[in-house]
Amino acid sequence: MRALAMALACAVLAQAPARAHEATLLAAADEAAAARASLAAPEPGAPHAALRITLRDSATGAELAGNLRITNAAGKALALAGAQERPEGWHAIATPLEALVPREKLRIEAFQGIETAIAVRELDLSAEAGAHVELALTRFVSATERGLAAGNTHLHLMHWQRARVESYLQAATAADQLDLAWVSYLLRFDSDTPYTTNEFTRAELEALSTPSTRFGWGEELRHNFGAYAIGYGHALLLDLTALVEPVSIGPILAGNAVDAPGLAAGMAEARAQHATVIWAHGKSGYEDLPSWLLGRVDAQNLFDGAEPKARTRGDHANYAEVFYPLLDVGVAAPFSTGTDWFIGDLARVYVPLGAERTTTAFLAQLRAGRSFITNGPLLEFEAGGEAPGGSVRRAAPGVLPLRASAIGRVNFGALEIVAGGRVVASAKASAVDDHFEAEIAQEFAATAPGWLAARIAPGDAVNEFGKPLFAHTSAITVEVAGKGPFRSEVARALTLEMDWNERTIREKGKFADAAQADAVTAPYREARDALSSRMTWRDRLHAWFVRTLRTIKGWFGR
Repeated sequence: MRALAMALACAVLAQAPARAHEATLLAAADEAAAARASLAAPEPGAPHAALRITLRDSATGAELAGNLRITNAAGKALALAGAQERPEGWHAIATPLEALVPREKLRIEAFQGIETAIAVRELDLSAEAGAHVELALTRFVSATERGLAAGNTHLHLMHWQRARVESYLQAATAADQLDLAWVSYLLRFDSDTPYTTNEFTRAELEALSTPSTRFGWGEELRHNFGAYAIGYGHALLLDLTALVEPVSIGPILAGNAVDAPGLAAGMAEARAQHATVIWAHGKSGYEDLPSWLLGRVDAQNLFDGAEPKARTRGDHANYAEVFYPLLDVGVAAPFSTGTDWFIGDLARVYVPLGAERTTTAFLAQLRAGRSFITNGPLLEFEAGGEAPGGSVRRAAPGVLPLRASAIGRVNFGALEIVAGGRVVASAKASAVDDHFEAEIAQEFAATAPGWLAARIAPGDAVNEFGKPLFAHTSAITVEVAGKGPFRSEVARALTLEMDWNERTIREKGKFADAAQADAVTAPYREARDALSSRMTWRDRLHAWFVRTLRTIKGWFGR
């Protein structure tokens, strides 16, 4: 009884709102400014050498785009005119770099995407007027040979002039080996920040595409309560044929008198255009659960603009908070990711794709759940002969063969297989030449319906851009005796979360009348009722009891 009381108390009281992702944007801008200030700029009048650097594939000799960092004798990264600034002193180059550098000892480092080792060259230009350096990049794995394509499903750029934006997009995506990237239109009526990428039409983005990267067009449909407060949420509408209006909703983002409509109408219009709907920013937003449970979302972004810490950071959350509850109630939530503002991470989502590397083909694979996300290690995973997005069906409980692998440039700690969120297999990463690998091959006793996925273990490792490493596959569903995964206690928690969110919206929202408030919150009630109908009678009673306590608490004030 005491345990029940504690659980009810937590359900009623633990409701701290999260901050919206604009706070992350401001932090990222401050971080970028600090990084630029730390770069060593050429000193006027000091002797300089003309340096040309070419990156080549060690196997084919072909010229490569890549990320380049040059540090001086003091260990400070140089500012490189003509290259695109990246985090941690790195710069993206799409073609050979020609730059003036100080006549001193220099250290040159380079890599491409997440597939090559870091090439290093020490150079002494103390008595040299110039030099031409070629760095051979050795590929320890190839996503292309595995039949994979990499995409960034959330990207905007701000402040810069259009010409610089175009150069950055082309250089950074080539350096990172991104096959596709979606640039999304967004609006904030009171902002003095120019969203440069809003200038691009769908046709202009397609024209900006290069042999290495195809650009797609989309929109970020969004609503906030307050300048940096959570609201209904943000949804990416990718491969639209026309903007869905309103792009932004409510007094804060759109300058409207009311917080209406909700996101549902915009997502429905996007679906009518055959667009793909991706929920942005992890758990940010109240409308994520009803949208998923009512089948209005196709994939879920995580870590798009935030760091994957073990605990919730701002409006973002970890796998267990974002994906696992959905999977536990039978919602196949495909994993996706992007970088949001600029490309400050190596984050990407991979799907299997053949020669037709179009936005349409990529998004079809993503919607099917045939994906994994990463900013470092490349993953492979199979269970019972099925890949992510598949379903293993067994007439009775039995044993499933599991196979997983991870390979990356940075020591990622360990590879794990999770079943219903519980780690059921693990393998430590081992150094192999210039990279790290881990493999798992074992059996799993599937005694009940559930789901399986592979990931790297949460840890302190960071990638070359200083971002915490992550990698996780979408799930493989396990059906036993005709039944798929459904955990009644998780469904109960989700119904209570939607109930609380509806109450919060009614308190915070500005509406013309009660009918408008009812229309905005209708999806919460519809999704809650649909989920409740599948719960055990004990969990329905528990949920009713908590709602009653909340109502009584509301009568006497908060």
